[in-house]
Amino acid sequence: MRTLTLIALLVAGGAGCGKGGDKGAGSGSASDGSGSAGSATATTPPPAADASTVATFKQTITSGGVGPVTEKTDPASVAMLFPGLDSVTTHDVAEDHNFDTVTFSQSGTVVLDVVINNMNRTPQIFRVDVYGSRFATLAGIRIGSTVADLVGKDPNAECRRETYDPNPEHFDKALFCESPGLQNVRFYLDWDALSGPNGKVVVSKLAAFPFKRIIWMPPQAAAPAGPTPAEVAAAGPYCFAPNAEFVVDRFVATDDNATFCAPTGGKLTCVTVTLATGAFAFAAGAPPPKPPAEPPAMVDSDGKYKLKRTPKAVAIVDAKTNKEITTLNIGDKDFRCVESVRFLRSYVYATASLCNMPRAVGFIYSPDGKQQGATLDGVNLQDSLPFHLKGDRWAFKSNDTEGVMILDAANGDVGAVDPMTKEQAGKCCPAKITGSIPPLALTPKNKLISLGGVVGVIDLATGKAEHSWPLPICK
Repeated sequence: MRTLTLIALLVAGGAGCGKGGDKGAGSGSASDGSGSAGSATATTPPPAADASTVATFKQTITSGGVGPVTEKTDPASVAMLFPGLDSVTTHDVAEDHNFDTVTFSQSGTVVLDVVINNMNRTPQIFRVDVYGSRFATLAGIRIGSTVADLVGKDPNAECRRETYDPNPEHFDKALFCESPGLQNVRFYLDWDALSGPNGKVVVSKLAAFPFKRIIWMPPQAAAPAGPTPAEVAAAGPYCFAPNAEFVVDRFVATDDNATFCAPTGGKLTCVTVTLATGAFAFAAGAPPPKPPAEPPAMVDSDGKYKLKRTPKAVAIVDAKTNKEITTLNIGDKDFRCVESVRFLRSYVYATASLCNMPRAVGFIYSPDGKQQGATLDGVNLQDSLPFHLKGDRWAFKSNDTEGVMILDAANGDVGAVDPMTKEQAGKCCPAKITGSIPPLALTPKNKLISLGGVVGVIDLATGKAEHSWPLPICK
Protein backbone atom coordinates (compact mmCIF):
# COMPACT_ATOMS: atom_id res chain seq x y z
CA MET A 1 0.00 0.00 0.00
CA ARG A 2 1.23 3.52 -0.68
CA THR A 3 0.23 7.07 0.04
CA LEU A 4 -2.16 8.60 -2.44
CA THR A 5 -0.13 10.68 -4.86
CA LEU A 6 -1.05 13.30 -7.44
CA ILE A 7 -1.39 10.57 -10.07
CA ALA A 8 -3.82 8.67 -7.88
CA LEU A 9 -5.74 11.87 -7.29
CA LEU A 10 -5.92 12.40 -11.03
CA VAL A 11 -7.46 8.97 -11.36
CA ALA A 12 -9.77 9.22 -8.41
CA GLY A 13 -10.28 12.88 -7.61
CA GLY A 14 -12.93 13.69 -10.17
CA ALA A 15 -14.38 10.22 -10.00
CA GLY A 16 -15.13 10.66 -6.34
CA CYS A 17 -15.74 14.40 -6.46
CA GLY A 18 -17.36 15.00 -9.80
CA LYS A 19 -20.22 12.61 -9.10
CA GLY A 20 -20.93 13.66 -5.58
CA GLY A 21 -18.46 11.07 -4.31
CA ASP A 22 -20.27 8.02 -5.67
CA LYS A 23 -18.51 6.91 -8.79
CA GLY A 24 -15.05 6.59 -7.29
CA ALA A 25 -16.29 5.54 -3.91
CA GLY A 26 -18.66 2.75 -4.87
CA SER A 27 -16.09 0.01 -4.40
CA GLY A 28 -13.00 2.15 -4.25
CA SER A 29 -11.80 0.91 -7.63
CA ALA A 30 -10.97 2.75 -10.85
CA SER A 31 -12.66 -0.01 -12.82
CA ASP A 32 -15.70 -0.10 -10.59
CA GLY A 33 -18.97 -0.58 -12.43
CA SER A 34 -20.98 1.85 -10.32
CA GLY A 35 -22.17 5.29 -11.33
CA SER A 36 -21.55 6.30 -14.94
CA ALA A 37 -19.43 3.27 -15.65
CA GLY A 38 -22.25 0.95 -14.72
CA SER A 39 -24.60 2.37 -17.34
CA ALA A 40 -22.10 2.14 -20.18
CA THR A 41 -22.37 -0.86 -22.48
CA ALA A 42 -18.71 -0.37 -23.17
CA THR A 43 -17.86 -3.78 -24.57
CA THR A 44 -20.16 -3.37 -27.54
CA PRO A 45 -18.74 -2.03 -30.82
CA PRO A 46 -19.29 1.61 -31.78
CA PRO A 47 -22.83 2.37 -32.97
CA ALA A 48 -23.45 2.28 -36.71
CA ALA A 49 -23.20 5.69 -38.33
CA ASP A 50 -26.44 7.24 -39.50
CA ALA A 51 -27.99 10.68 -39.59
CA SER A 52 -28.58 10.66 -35.83
CA THR A 53 -25.37 9.05 -34.58
CA VAL A 54 -22.60 10.29 -36.90
CA ALA A 55 -20.21 12.22 -34.68
CA THR A 56 -19.10 15.73 -35.52
CA PHE A 57 -16.16 15.55 -33.15
CA LYS A 58 -12.81 13.78 -32.98
CA GLN A 59 -12.86 10.32 -31.48
CA THR A 60 -9.15 9.58 -31.08
CA ILE A 61 -7.37 8.97 -27.79
CA THR A 62 -3.76 10.20 -27.86
CA SER A 63 -1.14 11.34 -25.39
CA GLY A 64 -2.39 14.85 -26.08
CA GLY A 65 -6.03 14.29 -25.20
CA VAL A 66 -9.35 12.61 -25.94
CA GLY A 67 -11.11 13.78 -29.09
CA PRO A 68 -11.30 17.58 -29.05
CA VAL A 69 -10.29 17.80 -25.36
CA THR A 70 -6.64 18.64 -24.63
CA GLU A 71 -4.83 20.34 -21.79
CA LYS A 72 -5.30 23.64 -23.66
CA THR A 73 -9.07 23.28 -23.98
CA ASP A 74 -11.04 26.15 -22.48
CA PRO A 75 -13.16 24.48 -19.74
CA ALA A 76 -16.00 26.88 -20.53
CA SER A 77 -16.29 25.36 -24.02
CA VAL A 78 -16.38 21.69 -22.98
CA ALA A 79 -20.16 21.29 -23.07
CA MET A 80 -20.21 22.30 -26.77
CA LEU A 81 -17.38 20.03 -27.93
CA PHE A 82 -19.46 16.87 -28.44
CA PRO A 83 -22.49 17.87 -30.52
CA GLY A 84 -25.05 15.09 -30.72
CA LEU A 85 -24.37 13.83 -27.21
CA ASP A 86 -26.43 14.83 -24.18
CA SER A 87 -24.46 16.62 -21.46
CA VAL A 88 -25.05 17.19 -17.76
CA THR A 89 -22.72 19.16 -15.48
CA THR A 90 -22.47 18.32 -11.80
CA HIS A 91 -20.59 20.30 -9.17
CA ASP A 92 -18.75 19.10 -6.11
CA VAL A 93 -17.21 21.61 -3.72
CA ALA A 94 -15.56 20.99 -0.36
CA GLU A 95 -12.72 22.45 1.68
CA ASP A 96 -10.03 20.61 -0.29
CA HIS A 97 -11.57 20.36 -3.76
CA ASN A 98 -13.78 22.13 -6.28
CA PHE A 99 -14.68 20.14 -9.38
CA ASP A 100 -17.14 20.30 -12.25
CA THR A 101 -17.83 17.06 -14.10
CA VAL A 102 -19.41 17.24 -17.54
CA THR A 103 -20.97 13.86 -18.36
CA PHE A 104 -21.78 13.07 -21.99
CA SER A 105 -24.22 10.33 -22.90
CA GLN A 106 -26.13 8.97 -25.86
CA SER A 107 -29.58 7.39 -25.48
CA GLY A 108 -29.01 7.19 -21.75
CA THR A 109 -25.62 5.46 -22.02
CA VAL A 110 -22.66 7.38 -20.61
CA VAL A 111 -19.90 7.88 -23.17
CA LEU A 112 -17.34 9.93 -21.23
CA ASP A 113 -16.76 12.39 -18.40
CA VAL A 114 -14.66 15.54 -18.56
CA VAL A 115 -13.53 16.65 -15.10
CA ILE A 116 -12.62 20.31 -14.54
CA ASN A 117 -10.53 21.50 -11.61
CA ASN A 118 -11.67 24.89 -10.29
CA MET A 119 -9.08 25.12 -7.52
CA ASN A 120 -6.57 27.12 -9.56
CA ARG A 121 -6.91 30.78 -10.45
CA THR A 122 -8.02 29.66 -13.91
CA PRO A 123 -10.10 26.44 -14.21
CA GLN A 124 -8.24 23.64 -15.98
CA ILE A 125 -9.03 20.30 -17.58
CA PHE A 126 -8.28 17.77 -14.85
CA ARG A 127 -9.07 14.40 -16.42
CA VAL A 128 -11.15 12.61 -19.07
CA ASP A 129 -12.79 9.25 -18.30
CA VAL A 130 -13.81 7.23 -21.36
CA TYR A 131 -16.59 4.65 -20.95
CA GLY A 132 -17.86 4.32 -24.54
CA SER A 133 -16.26 2.24 -27.27
CA ARG A 134 -16.55 4.90 -29.98
CA PHE A 135 -13.31 6.50 -28.72
CA ALA A 136 -10.10 4.65 -29.63
CA THR A 137 -6.34 5.11 -29.83
CA LEU A 138 -4.67 5.37 -33.23
CA ALA A 139 -3.92 1.66 -32.89
CA GLY A 140 -7.62 0.90 -32.35
CA ILE A 141 -7.53 0.17 -28.61
CA ARG A 142 -10.88 1.07 -27.06
CA ILE A 143 -13.28 0.06 -24.29
CA GLY A 144 -13.86 -3.66 -24.78
CA SER A 145 -10.37 -4.25 -26.23
CA THR A 146 -8.34 -6.77 -24.25
CA VAL A 147 -4.90 -6.69 -22.70
CA ALA A 148 -3.84 -9.02 -25.52
CA ASP A 149 -4.99 -6.42 -28.04
CA LEU A 150 -2.91 -3.73 -26.32
CA VAL A 151 0.22 -5.87 -26.06
CA GLY A 152 -0.21 -6.95 -29.66
CA LYS A 153 0.07 -3.30 -30.68
CA ASP A 154 2.79 -2.44 -28.16
CA PRO A 155 4.85 -5.32 -26.70
CA ASN A 156 6.28 -2.86 -24.14
CA ALA A 157 2.90 -2.30 -22.47
CA GLU A 158 2.79 -3.23 -18.78
CA CYS A 159 0.06 -3.83 -16.20
CA ARG A 160 -0.01 -3.12 -12.46
CA ARG A 161 -2.08 -3.55 -9.32
CA GLU A 162 -1.96 -0.71 -6.79
CA THR A 163 -3.66 0.02 -3.47
CA TYR A 164 -3.70 3.36 -1.69
CA ASP A 165 -3.93 4.66 1.84
CA PRO A 166 -7.35 5.94 3.00
CA ASN A 167 -8.17 9.22 1.29
CA PRO A 168 -11.08 11.64 0.94
CA GLU A 169 -11.90 10.21 -2.51
CA HIS A 170 -12.46 6.68 -1.10
CA PHE A 171 -10.23 5.43 -3.89
CA ASP A 172 -8.24 2.50 -2.61
CA LYS A 173 -7.36 0.17 -5.47
CA ALA A 174 -6.69 -0.04 -9.21
CA LEU A 175 -5.73 -2.64 -11.82
CA PHE A 176 -4.51 -0.98 -15.00
CA CYS A 177 -2.19 -1.17 -17.99
CA GLU A 178 0.05 1.48 -19.54
CA SER A 179 1.81 1.82 -22.88
CA PRO A 180 5.12 3.73 -23.12
CA GLY A 181 3.98 5.05 -26.47
CA LEU A 182 0.86 6.63 -24.95
CA GLN A 183 1.91 8.97 -22.20
CA ASN A 184 -0.87 10.30 -19.94
CA VAL A 185 -3.21 7.38 -20.76
CA ARG A 186 -4.16 4.40 -18.56
CA PHE A 187 -6.35 1.42 -19.44
CA TYR A 188 -8.34 0.10 -16.46
CA LEU A 189 -9.54 -3.44 -15.83
CA ASP A 190 -12.02 -4.90 -13.37
CA TRP A 191 -10.17 -5.04 -10.05
CA ASP A 192 -11.68 -8.45 -9.32
CA ALA A 193 -10.39 -9.89 -12.60
CA LEU A 194 -7.23 -11.12 -10.90
CA SER A 195 -6.14 -11.27 -7.29
CA GLY A 196 -2.58 -10.92 -6.12
CA PRO A 197 -0.03 -8.58 -4.56
CA ASN A 198 0.65 -4.99 -5.56
CA GLY A 199 3.11 -4.35 -8.33
CA LYS A 200 3.66 -5.44 -11.89
CA VAL A 201 1.31 -8.13 -13.23
CA VAL A 202 2.38 -10.53 -15.95
CA VAL A 203 0.31 -9.51 -18.96
CA SER A 204 -0.29 -13.12 -20.00
CA LYS A 205 -2.44 -13.57 -16.88
CA LEU A 206 -4.66 -10.70 -18.01
CA ALA A 207 -4.61 -11.31 -21.75
CA ALA A 208 -8.31 -12.10 -22.17
CA PHE A 209 -9.66 -9.39 -19.87
CA PRO A 210 -11.30 -6.30 -21.46
CA PHE A 211 -10.74 -2.69 -20.51
CA LYS A 212 -13.61 -1.10 -18.60
CA ARG A 213 -12.42 2.49 -18.41
CA ILE A 214 -9.73 4.55 -20.16
CA ILE A 215 -8.43 7.62 -18.37
CA TRP A 216 -6.44 10.43 -19.93
CA MET A 217 -4.65 12.89 -17.68
CA PRO A 218 -2.99 16.07 -18.96
CA PRO A 219 0.71 16.52 -18.18
CA GLN A 220 1.30 17.85 -14.69
CA ALA A 221 1.06 21.61 -14.54
CA ALA A 222 4.45 21.98 -12.89
CA ALA A 223 7.20 22.69 -15.40
CA PRO A 224 9.53 19.70 -15.70
CA ALA A 225 13.09 20.20 -14.61
CA GLY A 226 15.80 20.68 -17.19
CA PRO A 227 18.99 18.62 -17.47
CA THR A 228 21.30 18.39 -14.49
CA PRO A 229 24.83 19.82 -14.75
CA ALA A 230 26.20 16.29 -14.97
CA GLU A 231 23.85 15.49 -17.86
CA VAL A 232 24.87 18.67 -19.65
CA ALA A 233 28.54 17.79 -19.22
CA ALA A 234 27.89 14.32 -20.57
CA ALA A 235 25.87 15.52 -23.56
CA GLY A 236 26.35 13.07 -26.37
CA PRO A 237 24.55 10.75 -28.79
CA TYR A 238 20.84 10.30 -28.17
CA CYS A 239 18.54 7.42 -29.11
CA PHE A 240 14.78 6.97 -28.93
CA ALA A 241 13.04 4.12 -27.13
CA PRO A 242 11.32 1.76 -29.58
CA ASN A 243 7.55 2.11 -29.91
CA ALA A 244 7.70 5.40 -28.01
CA GLU A 245 5.88 8.62 -28.82
CA PHE A 246 8.09 11.66 -28.13
CA VAL A 247 5.58 14.50 -27.66
CA VAL A 248 7.47 17.77 -28.14
CA ASP A 249 6.31 21.00 -26.53
CA ARG A 250 9.04 23.26 -27.97
CA PHE A 251 10.95 23.22 -31.25
CA VAL A 252 13.51 25.69 -32.65
CA ALA A 253 15.92 25.60 -35.57
CA THR A 254 19.00 27.40 -36.82
CA ASP A 255 20.60 26.93 -40.22
CA ASP A 256 22.82 24.23 -38.73
CA ASN A 257 20.71 22.27 -36.27
CA ALA A 258 17.27 21.74 -34.79
CA THR A 259 16.44 21.35 -31.10
CA PHE A 260 13.23 19.89 -29.73
CA CYS A 261 12.12 19.01 -26.19
CA ALA A 262 9.56 16.73 -24.58
CA PRO A 263 8.58 16.02 -20.96
CA THR A 264 9.74 12.46 -20.26
CA GLY A 265 9.94 10.68 -16.95
CA GLY A 266 9.10 13.80 -14.96
CA LYS A 267 11.75 16.04 -16.51
CA LEU A 268 12.43 17.84 -19.76
CA THR A 269 14.50 16.01 -22.36
CA CYS A 270 15.95 18.13 -25.19
CA VAL A 271 17.54 16.67 -28.31
CA THR A 272 19.59 18.39 -31.01
CA VAL A 273 20.01 17.04 -34.53
CA THR A 274 22.72 18.34 -36.87
CA LEU A 275 20.90 19.06 -40.12
CA ALA A 276 23.87 18.38 -42.40
CA THR A 277 24.79 14.97 -40.94
CA GLY A 278 21.77 13.70 -39.04
CA ALA A 279 23.67 13.28 -35.77
CA PHE A 280 21.33 13.24 -32.76
CA ALA A 281 22.66 14.36 -29.38
CA PHE A 282 21.43 15.26 -25.93
CA ALA A 283 21.06 19.06 -26.09
CA ALA A 284 23.41 20.90 -23.74
CA GLY A 285 22.59 24.27 -22.23
CA ALA A 286 19.33 25.88 -21.27
CA PRO A 287 16.26 24.51 -23.06
CA PRO A 288 14.48 26.82 -25.49
CA PRO A 289 11.46 28.64 -24.04
CA LYS A 290 8.07 26.98 -24.31
CA PRO A 291 5.90 28.88 -26.80
CA PRO A 292 2.66 30.40 -25.50
CA ALA A 293 -0.54 28.48 -26.10
CA GLU A 294 -2.31 29.56 -29.27
CA PRO A 295 -5.99 28.60 -29.28
CA PRO A 296 -7.70 28.44 -32.68
CA ALA A 297 -8.34 31.96 -34.00
CA MET A 298 -12.10 32.48 -34.14
CA VAL A 299 -11.75 36.13 -35.25
CA ASP A 300 -9.93 37.20 -38.41
CA SER A 301 -6.68 39.18 -38.26
CA ASP A 302 -8.47 42.48 -39.01
CA GLY A 303 -11.15 41.96 -36.37
CA LYS A 304 -13.96 42.28 -38.92
CA TYR A 305 -15.34 38.75 -38.92
CA LYS A 306 -15.74 35.92 -36.46
CA LEU A 307 -16.81 32.32 -36.60
CA LYS A 308 -19.94 30.99 -34.98
CA ARG A 309 -20.14 27.24 -34.52
CA THR A 310 -23.21 25.32 -33.44
CA PRO A 311 -23.76 21.55 -33.34
CA LYS A 312 -25.26 21.73 -36.84
CA ALA A 313 -23.51 24.56 -38.69
CA VAL A 314 -20.55 26.93 -38.99
CA ALA A 315 -21.24 30.54 -39.95
CA ILE A 316 -19.21 33.68 -40.59
CA VAL A 317 -20.70 36.66 -38.76
CA ASP A 318 -19.93 40.36 -38.52
CA ALA A 319 -17.69 40.81 -35.46
CA LYS A 320 -19.40 44.08 -34.45
CA THR A 321 -23.06 43.44 -35.19
CA ASN A 322 -23.12 39.61 -34.88
CA LYS A 323 -25.14 39.59 -38.09
CA GLU A 324 -24.67 36.35 -40.00
CA ILE A 325 -22.92 36.84 -43.35
CA THR A 326 -22.91 33.29 -44.66
CA THR A 327 -23.05 29.66 -43.62
CA LEU A 328 -20.14 27.46 -44.65
CA ASN A 329 -20.80 24.23 -46.48
CA ILE A 330 -17.95 22.16 -45.03
CA GLY A 331 -17.28 18.60 -46.16
CA ASP A 332 -18.39 16.36 -49.00
CA LYS A 333 -20.16 13.04 -49.51
CA ASP A 334 -17.29 11.08 -47.94
CA PHE A 335 -15.84 13.53 -45.43
CA ARG A 336 -19.03 14.51 -43.61
CA CYS A 337 -17.98 15.28 -40.03
CA VAL A 338 -16.65 18.78 -39.33
CA GLU A 339 -13.57 18.45 -37.12
CA SER A 340 -12.07 21.93 -36.78
CA VAL A 341 -12.58 25.47 -37.99
CA ARG A 342 -10.45 28.59 -37.48
CA PHE A 343 -9.12 31.67 -39.20
CA LEU A 344 -5.74 31.68 -40.90
CA ARG A 345 -5.32 35.45 -40.86
CA SER A 346 -8.15 36.55 -43.22
CA TYR A 347 -9.19 33.13 -44.49
CA VAL A 348 -11.25 30.40 -42.88
CA TYR A 349 -9.64 26.98 -42.61
CA ALA A 350 -11.77 23.93 -41.80
CA THR A 351 -11.31 20.18 -41.74
CA ALA A 352 -13.81 17.36 -42.14
CA SER A 353 -13.26 13.68 -41.42
CA LEU A 354 -14.61 10.27 -42.37
CA CYS A 355 -16.41 10.32 -38.99
CA ASN A 356 -15.41 6.82 -37.90
CA MET A 357 -11.77 6.86 -39.02
CA PRO A 358 -8.82 9.21 -38.24
CA ARG A 359 -8.64 10.66 -41.72
CA ALA A 360 -9.47 14.30 -42.60
CA VAL A 361 -9.26 16.72 -45.51
CA GLY A 362 -9.26 20.52 -45.46
CA PHE A 363 -11.09 23.46 -47.00
CA ILE A 364 -10.21 27.16 -47.35
CA TYR A 365 -12.86 29.91 -47.57
CA SER A 366 -12.75 33.64 -48.17
CA PRO A 367 -14.63 35.90 -45.69
CA ASP A 368 -17.69 35.84 -47.96
CA GLY A 369 -17.84 32.04 -47.71
CA LYS A 370 -16.48 31.15 -51.15
CA GLN A 371 -14.20 28.12 -51.24
CA GLN A 372 -10.63 28.91 -52.30
CA GLY A 373 -9.24 26.23 -54.60
CA ALA A 374 -9.90 22.52 -54.37
CA THR A 375 -10.22 20.26 -51.34
CA LEU A 376 -6.95 20.01 -49.41
CA ASP A 377 -6.19 16.31 -49.45
CA GLY A 378 -2.46 16.05 -50.13
CA VAL A 379 -1.85 14.81 -46.57
CA ASN A 380 -3.99 13.51 -43.71
CA LEU A 381 -5.05 16.67 -41.85
CA GLN A 382 -6.64 14.89 -38.88
CA ASP A 383 -5.49 16.83 -35.78
CA SER A 384 -2.83 18.61 -37.87
CA LEU A 385 -2.00 22.05 -36.47
CA PRO A 386 -1.27 24.92 -38.93
CA PHE A 387 2.25 26.36 -38.91
CA HIS A 388 2.62 29.92 -40.20
CA LEU A 389 5.35 30.46 -42.77
CA LYS A 390 4.92 33.98 -44.15
CA GLY A 391 1.97 36.09 -45.28
CA ASP A 392 -0.84 33.73 -46.21
CA ARG A 393 1.43 30.68 -46.54
CA TRP A 394 1.03 27.86 -44.04
CA ALA A 395 2.44 24.36 -43.54
CA PHE A 396 0.74 21.23 -42.16
CA LYS A 397 2.40 17.97 -41.06
CA SER A 398 0.46 14.83 -41.96
CA ASN A 399 -1.13 12.89 -39.11
CA ASP A 400 0.07 9.47 -40.29
CA THR A 401 2.93 9.95 -42.78
CA GLU A 402 6.02 12.13 -43.11
CA GLY A 403 4.26 14.28 -45.71
CA VAL A 404 4.08 18.06 -45.33
CA MET A 405 1.51 20.22 -47.11
CA ILE A 406 2.30 23.82 -48.10
CA LEU A 407 -0.75 26.06 -48.57
CA ASP A 408 -1.23 29.55 -49.94
CA ALA A 409 -4.59 30.41 -48.39
CA ALA A 410 -5.08 33.51 -50.55
CA ASN A 411 -5.46 31.57 -53.77
CA GLY A 412 -5.88 27.98 -52.63
CA ASP A 413 -2.59 26.85 -54.17
CA VAL A 414 -1.37 23.73 -52.41
CA GLY A 415 1.50 21.29 -52.72
CA ALA A 416 2.89 18.40 -50.71
CA VAL A 417 6.35 16.98 -50.15
CA ASP A 418 7.42 13.82 -48.34
CA PRO A 419 11.00 14.00 -47.09
CA MET A 420 11.20 10.25 -46.43
CA THR A 421 13.18 8.31 -49.05
CA LYS A 422 12.01 5.06 -50.60
CA GLU A 423 14.80 3.22 -48.79
CA GLN A 424 13.64 4.60 -45.43
CA ALA A 425 9.96 3.89 -46.05
CA GLY A 426 10.31 0.14 -45.56
CA LYS A 427 12.01 0.57 -42.19
CA CYS A 428 10.01 3.41 -40.64
CA CYS A 429 9.13 4.07 -37.93
CA PRO A 430 9.94 2.28 -34.64
CA ALA A 431 9.52 5.59 -32.78
CA LYS A 432 7.71 8.79 -33.63
CA ILE A 433 7.88 12.46 -32.71
CA THR A 434 4.55 14.21 -32.35
CA GLY A 435 3.72 17.50 -30.71
CA SER A 436 1.40 19.53 -28.57
CA ILE A 437 2.64 22.21 -30.99
CA PRO A 438 3.03 21.90 -34.77
CA PRO A 439 6.06 19.59 -35.28
CA LEU A 440 7.55 22.11 -37.72
CA ALA A 441 10.20 24.84 -37.50
CA LEU A 442 11.66 27.37 -39.93
CA THR A 443 15.37 28.17 -40.27
CA PRO A 444 16.68 31.69 -41.01
CA LYS A 445 17.47 30.56 -44.57
CA ASN A 446 13.87 29.49 -45.20
CA LYS A 447 14.32 25.74 -44.77
CA LEU A 448 11.37 23.93 -43.17
CA ILE A 449 12.25 21.27 -40.60
CA SER A 450 9.66 18.55 -39.90
CA LEU A 451 9.53 16.00 -37.09
CA GLY A 452 7.96 12.57 -37.25
CA GLY A 453 9.47 9.15 -37.79
CA VAL A 454 12.26 11.07 -39.49
CA VAL A 455 13.62 14.59 -39.26
CA GLY A 456 13.10 16.17 -42.68
CA VAL A 457 14.76 19.24 -44.19
CA ILE A 458 12.64 20.89 -46.90
CA ASP A 459 13.77 23.76 -49.15
CA LEU A 460 10.71 26.00 -49.47
CA ALA A 461 12.20 27.79 -52.49
CA THR A 462 12.21 24.59 -54.56
CA GLY A 463 9.55 22.62 -52.71
CA LYS A 464 11.89 19.64 -52.45
CA ALA A 465 13.36 17.69 -49.55
CA GLU A 466 17.10 18.10 -48.98
CA HIS A 467 17.64 15.61 -46.17
CA SER A 468 15.75 12.98 -44.22
CA TRP A 469 17.25 11.61 -41.02
CA PRO A 470 15.56 8.59 -39.36
CA LEU A 471 15.34 8.67 -35.56
CA PRO A 472 18.11 6.55 -34.01
CA ILE A 473 16.52 3.71 -32.01
CA CYS A 474 17.98 2.44 -28.74
CA LYS A 475 19.16 -1.18 -28.90
